Amino acid sequence: MGSRSKYEKRDLVNAALYIQQTGTVWAKLPENYPPYGSVYAFYKRSLKNGSWQHVLDVL
Repeated sequence: MGSRSKYEKRDLVNAALYIQQTGTVWAKLPENYPPYGSVYAFYKRSLKNGSWQHVLDVL
């Protein structure tokens, strides 16, 4: 069991989708999203466990 994030999963997903849709670099993530390091870590974990692919398949 991992530690709890201080950011809502919805905000992390929205930030990762923003990166996917705009093609911008992680460091240029707007300030209204969580810090890019947190978003990137969430994204990498999601890729590794397959949940990110599931999200994209559903969309």
